[in-house]
Amino acid sequence: MDRGDLEGTTPIAANERAITVAPEVVHLSRFARNYKLYADDVITTRVGLCHHNADFAKRLQLGKLAHMWRTVAELLEGTGLDELPEASAQPANVMQFVLLPTLKSLLLERADAGDVQTCVALCEVLQVIKTDGTTRIPGLSLNLVREWYLSYIDLLRDMCLFSFASSIIGACNDSFVGALNQQSTTYVDCQWILCLFCWHCCL
Repeated sequence: MDRGDLEGTTPIAANERAITVAPEVVHLSRFARNYKLYADDVITTRVGLCHHNADFAKRLQLGKLAHMWRTVAELLEGTGLDELPEASAQPANVMQFVLLPTLKSLLLERADAGDVQTCVALCEVLQVIKTDGTTRIPGLSLNLVREWYLSYIDLLRDMCLFSFASSIIGACNDSFVGALNQQSTTYVDCQWILCLFCWHCCL
């Protein structure tokens, strides 16, 4: 699924005759491991998280994705906020006025490209889902966002990235997604056995 060698080098250049299969999952495991979705002692703001993710996308030579993360960082910086404003709040400046419509456009663009990983990463960094079962972005339905989460969690599990799937489930504000953790122990055990079996057969 992932391509290129990142051990001190840039990704392997694309072969002109190569066909990219399932481009939405290229580098998926690298992004799962290296994206920062939540503030910590090192990166304390959402703006910082966006810059970190932009830097990693740039390292993978994914300029458009890096530009998207930097755009989100600049929008947040311009608002003077470190979180999404309430849709009903009166914008204090131009950046606050354009922030939510721009984020909706970016999310739908990435979804149309099949990139549910970036959709979920953006939603987690910006805490798009509210605990009351709505989203912070007007016109963006919870059902659509939930589809992104479920698709991404399935991709992570299919690639045996169970700990990353579990962390997304545990952190998500949507009660439907969060309920998946109640089923996950048995599911993960079965998937690990399947992955080990497949690995053994390939030896």
